[in-house]
Amino acid sequence: MVNCKTIVSALALSALAAAAPSPPAAGAGAGPAPTPSAAAEPGLGKRFSLDLHPVKRGPAHPAARSLHTLDRYGGRVSKKLRSLANPQTGSVNVTSYPFYMQYHMPVKLGNINMTLMFDTGNSDLWVTINETQGRGSHHPFDNSTCLPLPGYTFDISWGSFGDITGDVCSDKVEVGGITSQKQAIQLALHLSEHISGSIKDDGVMGFSFIGLNNIEPKPQNTWFENVKNSLQKPVFTVDLRKNAVGTIDFGFVDPKKHRGSIFWAYVDEKSGFWRFYNEGYIIGNDSVIGDFFPGILDTGGNMILLFDPMVEEYYNKVPGAFFDEGNEGYVFPCNATLPNWTVIVEKARFTVPGPNINFAPVGSGLCYGGIQSNGGLPFAIYGNLFISQFLTIFGAYNKFPRVGFAIKA
Repeated sequence: MVNCKTIVSALALSALAAAAPSPPAAGAGAGPAPTPSAAAEPGLGKRFSLDLHPVKRGPAHPAARSLHTLDRYGGRVSKKLRSLANPQTGSVNVTSYPFYMQYHMPVKLGNINMTLMFDTGNSDLWVTINETQGRGSHHPFDNSTCLPLPGYTFDISWGSFGDITGDVCSDKVEVGGITSQKQAIQLALHLSEHISGSIKDDGVMGFSFIGLNNIEPKPQNTWFENVKNSLQKPVFTVDLRKNAVGTIDFGFVDPKKHRGSIFWAYVDEKSGFWRFYNEGYIIGNDSVIGDFFPGILDTGGNMILLFDPMVEEYYNKVPGAFFDEGNEGYVFPCNATLPNWTVIVEKARFTVPGPNINFAPVGSGLCYGGIQSNGGLPFAIYGNLFISQFLTIFGAYNKFPRVGFAIKA
């Protein structure tokens, strides 16, 4: 089993190309994904759509969002960054959340309707129950119909945020009328105070690959992995909106939601993440910088977290920008003109407009950037700031899983 804390290592950008997978060249780039198994071909399965509602949060320093992400994956986190994320430890500037949030979705566990955070950055499905220590105001799951799995436990570590530990049971889990009859559900018996305060939903539903599942002694499939062959296509399509209700489409890609081609990139699913490889990037109108590097798609995160040289290079193009130790990140005058940031995937260019990288104000006329350091992790992290710019398709094809990007209609 892959644990988030064991996947990290210090890799130079120049070494990343050697670690890249070598999928077949045929079918890459624009066009349809490989044909899935017969059980999932069009017309033989189901399709449906759900709304994704932004999670309402109280005031916080924007650095708390990068800390939340880095702690999950074991990235480098300074003491100052931790203090900014916990206003009780000092006086910091906080702001309401006008920026790119997390999203939740309705899920029926057993006979109970719950609201779970939609997260492509993990593979756990955990909820609180009446017995959970540190449950706080979370709505508990009634596990009376959930069949215990003797000897199965889980332990999810979020670094300084603490951990979530508990037992595992099996019950039916339904999303949009599609049911996994014997789905592993992780029952939190202990929930740290920081995690309880950070997660505003009844729990978390992961949509990544089994390699990230924290159940022991044997990791278990996600709900999506268990039901994907009952869908028309083994895909889910995400259309996130800033401060607004988005959608997730299961089993199909709605042609009305995008214009032009879908550009597909092969996924290295052995990592557990929706990890794909980027062929380069562009800052503003500059020339292409041809660094080859991996990135993951994480709807549980908000920002774009890049390798330190890439972050420094970007803010060198922003008048008045500097790394502010007081805010533990790059800041700039709020009226500064930010350049676009473009990533190249399968020779296609996908751009995050500069104004959208103005993440949140931090006081004294300064704003916090939506591009920050990945804390020494061996991959870039594309949170909802990036994902919301495009129609994003997650294709769990058995042979060659892919992610697809298209320009929104």
